[in-house]
Amino acid sequence: MKKMSPRNFFWSDGNAKMTKTAKLWEQRFGKAAKFVSFNIPQLQSKTGQRTCPYAGDCADICYASQGRMAFAAAKEARERNLAHINKLSEPRLVAQLVADIDRMRKTTHIRIHDSGDFFKRSYYRAWVKVAEECPDTVFYAYTKSIPMLDFDTHPENFRVIQSLGGKRDKDIDMERPHARIFASIAERKRARYTDGNESDIPAVLGYKKIGLVYHGVRGLTDKNLVQIRAMA
Repeated sequence: MKKMSPRNFFWSDGNAKMTKTAKLWEQRFGKAAKFVSFNIPQLQSKTGQRTCPYAGDCADICYASQGRMAFAAAKEARERNLAHINKLSEPRLVAQLVADIDRMRKTTHIRIHDSGDFFKRSYYRAWVKVAEECPDTVFYAYTKSIPMLDFDTHPENFRVIQSLGGKRDKDIDMERPHARIFASIAERKRARYTDGNESDIPAVLGYKKIGLVYHGVRGLTDKNLVQIRAMA
């Protein structure tokens, strides 16, 4: 048997939410699914490179700084991914991401960024091109990098959810898929947002209004509550 060459990047397939999403997907649609994610450092790298250029109040309660994602091994993997990205031209980045995806033959869905965001246009464009070259894989991402988005260039298998709580909320098109953080389930229900905590299925299917109730390991402060309720 031909030995598979190593991957160019670190990909995460141990995320509990994505594992649950895959199980629910199979139950709902009768098809096996495998979800993995690709990540870079949250907010900025250890060298000071900004990786979430449009982060706003969300930075104070970001999930990517808590729990298992704060473990040293996870943080180092994200740093390695970013360092390798920085060495590559846009065409080479596309080629190496596509090569990795080809090796992950059972993967059906890829979440771009549990941690980090589209930090420059060439990086965003690279992911759009990757989706074009991998039409059998569904790619999805929550993003606050609203100025970079060009929905008309997205292939059908590239789903973007605009995320409130950043510096460019005024530019969000509320008629397209978008997400808000809520302080409680009751508040989410009153606003009539679909539950985005249980699984990523609403994001994959392109639901317009996705609600994420805060469930980080750090409790919410009074300041955080004000910030969250202002993300409307």
